[in-house]
Amino acid sequence: MDPVVPIARAPFAEPQRTDCYHYKLPVARGCDYRLIIDGTPRTMCCAGCQAVAQTIVQHGLTSYFQHRSTLPASAQTVPQAARDLSAYELIDIEHALARDIGGDAREAALMPTSAH
Repeated sequence: MDPVVPIARAPFAEPQRTDCYHYKLPVARGCDYRLIIDGTPRTMCCAGCQAVAQTIVQHGLTSYFQHRSTLPASAQTVPQAARDLSAYELIDIEHALARDIGGDAREAALMPTSAH
């Protein structure tokens, strides 16, 4: 299994691909969300796609990229109610559970007790 390495610090050439290897969306110029998949540098459009692709690789499931018949769900396929994140913006709870880590960023540790 190939190691999953962010390419931002790797000393090899920029891949020719201009769309996200995981999600197939355009990648913004200067985007540094990349990793090596099956020995080839791959560019991602965001940290989320990079994390999902890294998880796929770490679990030995890279054949997913070659054999998938559809792309991951997009915002258009997710119900509006699920997309309305403002329903989850509870400032009092955020301040109680998250801490400032600099700039406009906050950090929270999540510990799910079970996953189904």
